[in-house]
Amino acid sequence: MAGLVTREEKMDAIRVVVKTTDFASAYHESITFTCDSDFLVNDEKHLAGEEITVALDDTRLTEGRIYIRPETNLARTSITSITRAQGIPAYRGNFEIAKTDKGLLLINEVLLEEYLYSVVPSEMPSTYPAEALKAQAVSARTYAYQRMLNSGLKEYGAHVDDSAAFQVYNNIKESETTTLAIRETQGQIAMVGDKLAESYYYSTSCGYGTDISAWHSSAEDKYGYLVSKHINRDAVNGSDTTGDIRDEAIFRNYITTANAADYESGEGWYRWTYQTNLNIERMNQNLQTRYESSPKSIVVPGEGGAYVSGKPPVFGNVVRMEVVKRGPGGVIDELLIEGDAGSIKVVGEHAVRSVLANDGNKVLRQNGSESAVSSLIPSAFAV
Repeated sequence: MAGLVTREEKMDAIRVVVKTTDFASAYHESITFTCDSDFLVNDEKHLAGEEITVALDDTRLTEGRIYIRPETNLARTSITSITRAQGIPAYRGNFEIAKTDKGLLLINEVLLEEYLYSVVPSEMPSTYPAEALKAQAVSARTYAYQRMLNSGLKEYGAHVDDSAAFQVYNNIKESETTTLAIRETQGQIAMVGDKLAESYYYSTSCGYGTDISAWHSSAEDKYGYLVSKHINRDAVNGSDTTGDIRDEAIFRNYITTANAADYESGEGWYRWTYQTNLNIERMNQNLQTRYESSPKSIVVPGEGGAYVSGKPPVFGNVVRMEVVKRGPGGVIDELLIEGDAGSIKVVGEHAVRSVLANDGNKVLRQNGSESAVSSLIPSAFAV
C-alpha cells in the first residue's frame, strides 16, 4: 500500500557537490565566487560584490577546507567560474571548498526545501499545471530525503551532486510557480508502508515506462510498486492494441512512428534520433569503464557457450550489433556486439546507454532542436 505523509520532524540540510560547466566533472581547477551580501571566507569578512578566486595552491587549503558563509539567510552566492543553462548560477546556503588529488571539490550546504526551489524548475518546466508541479515536488523531496538518509557520495562528504546522476539542481532559475508547489507540499514525502518510496522519475517517456528490472537491482522484489505502463489514453480507456512491446518487431514499429494517444507525444524528447560513426577506441573505452564499475553488466562467452561476467575484449572491428532482449516497456535489456575479437553482451539499460555514447555528437529531438551527447545516450528505449 502506498501513501503520502507529512513529516513533522525537522528535515536537515542537504549537501550537494556542484560540478563544473556542463556537469563535466566534480573536480575544479579553480573556483571563483561572489555574494550579494557581505560574507565570510573562513573567519575573514568580505563585502558584497567582492570576487574571490580559490586555486589549487591556495594557502588557506593547507589548514583544511575553506568555508564560505553569507551574513544573511536570503543571500545568494554566485559561482562565476561555471555556467549553467541559466548563465552564471547563484545559490542559497553555505559552501565548502576541499582540496583533493584530482582537484577542488565545491559543496553547497542548503536547507532541503530551498534545495527543491532549484531542483523542481530544473527537472520540470515551470509552465506545467500546478498539480503536476506538486507531484514533482513530492517526488524530488522523497528522492532527496532518501539520499540524505543513505548518502550516495560519502567519499565527498556530500549526499548528491547537482547533475542528472541524482537530481538536476540550479540549472534553471527558481520560479514562482514551482516554489509555490514546493511550499504547498512542504514536508510531504511518498511512503510504501513504513518505508520511503524510491521515487524515480524521468523527463519524458516514449509512451512507455519500465520497472526496476531495467537496472538489474539485487533488490527487485522490494520495488513491486514500480511498474511498467503504457502512458496513453487508449490504455486508460481499455482500447490499447499495441501488443507485446518487448517483441522486437512490435517495438520497432512503435518507436519509429508517433502515437497521438500517448500523453507526451508533443514533447521534444518523445522521439529522438542519434547519428554517429562508430568510434572503436571510444567504444572499447566505454566497455572497459562499464566492466570496472559494474562487472555484471558486461558478459562474455564462457564454457559451454553460456555468457558470464568477464573482461571485454579489445575490438579492432565490429561487424554486428543486435538487441537480443528487451525489458518491460521495450527498454533494451541486452545488446549483442560481435567483431574480430569475439562477441559480448552489454546488460542493463544504463550500460547500453553508456557504451553507445560518443562525446561531441548531437541528438536531434523531434521538434528539430539538438542536444549534445556526453556520457550517455538519452535512453535505451531505442532501436
